[in-house]
Amino acid sequence: MAWCESETGIDYVFGLPENNRLTQLSQSIKYRASQEYSRKIEPVVEFFESLFPGTPDLKKDAAEFVDNSVWYCSLDYQTLDSWSRSRRVVAKVDYSDEEVKTRFVVTSLPIKKIPPGKLYTQKYCPRGNMENCLKEQKLDLQSDRTFSPYICRESIAFMAGSDCIHFNECHAREMFSQYRIQKCNDWNYTHKIIKARGCDYNSSTTSLN
Repeated sequence: MAWCESETGIDYVFGLPENNRLTQLSQSIKYRASQEYSRKIEPVVEFFESLFPGTPDLKKDAAEFVDNSVWYCSLDYQTLDSWSRSRRVVAKVDYSDEEVKTRFVVTSLPIKKIPPGKLYTQKYCPRGNMENCLKEQKLDLQSDRTFSPYICRESIAFMAGSDCIHFNECHAREMFSQYRIQKCNDWNYTHKIIKARGCDYNSSTTSLN
């Protein structure tokens, strides 16, 4: 964080582990989230009770029809030892009938530039989504490394490494024509990848394993 702050034009949004001090500082929005959730679920519970009197666990059934109450706020926070100064921390409280989830992020972006809700949903969450995409690439596609700057080459390499994808020359050429790829030797490169994987690419249908 100190390095980012020392450079011009570099901002950051980092996840921050929860601790007792942060939990205490976020109590006010937890209370507001609980009050809002209660106002939303009580009419639904009353309606269910009028339809099914004497039925247990109606609140749990009603919770399925009520959205969670999500609140955000900005905090001025400094650690006891590791931080040299105070920084802006954004707290998110997700309140439901079953649990209360609290998350924290620390950022260099001022509140005048972006409010807490937008900072969390538009700046921090996309980073998490990108991490999930990378995990899918590594785990599901079993990709080892990316060796080319061109998406067409990487896509063919991933397909060639998959145990469950089958395609013939016609399908591959159609794929390339749809994307109008100009910056790589399309089919020649595909042949090299498949041949390197030990496949007979001259057959009518190629099993990529």
